[in-house]
Amino acid sequence: MYATPLNFLGPISGKRILMWGVGAEAVGFALAGAEVYGFDSSATQVESVKDLARRLGLRDQTHLQTMEIDQLAYPDDFFDLVFGKTVQEDAGLEIGACELARVMKDGGRAAFMVPPGTLAEQLVRRAFSSAVVGECWIGVEKRIE
Repeated sequence: MYATPLNFLGPISGKRILMWGVGAEAVGFALAGAEVYGFDSSATQVESVKDLARRLGLRDQTHLQTMEIDQLAYPDDFFDLVFGKTVQEDAGLEIGACELARVMKDGGRAAFMVPPGTLAEQLVRRAFSSAVVGECWIGVEKRIE
């Protein structure tokens, strides 16, 4: 069993990771050697994290933008990993989960901060073929069958 979402994601150095809900973790992932992409609906939040990355010399490793989850501006099969920090249960979540599955590579892993037994967990499970449930998170793997 995996103790944390980061244990589930595994090594991130050299990986392309997408963050849903941009925060200081984006900078931590970049410091650990990942190429970090991220989106958030808050332009203020995105700009704040961009400033932090710039001050730490990580601007080339962090690609952050204001965007909604229901129409991701990334190509198919682009990300090795996804980390969902801000998962809100709303009408766009089902489309968003499908969008995340679309942009993940086959065999890619994603971890989402959602409590078990919620609608968010059900929608994420529906978009992916396998799931690991932690105390306050769910991990999924994209498998094309």
